[in-house]
Amino acid sequence: MTQDKLAPELRFGLITEIIARAALTSPRTIQPDTDIFETLGVDSLGIVEIFVEIDLHFGVKVNPASIERDKIRTPQLILALIAPQSLP
Repeated sequence: MTQDKLAPELRFGLITEIIARAALTSPRTIQPDTDIFETLGVDSLGIVEIFVEIDLHFGVKVNPASIERDKIRTPQLILALIAPQSLP
């Protein structure tokens, strides 16, 4: 089931939960501008996990290998990347 009708704050909450699972941390420690690489220590495997879950929850397929790290460095950037594809 896709989450395309979720309000933006709920989408952000789901993104932070997904990132937190990949980073093995609490979603409460993640802010919109948290650097997922430097601050949370997410590696390439973690990025793949994040985008697999994004596909499952939002129905948005993203090949993380085709995206520059600076375009997915924060939860806010990830949400901006997938939002146009997940909105009705």
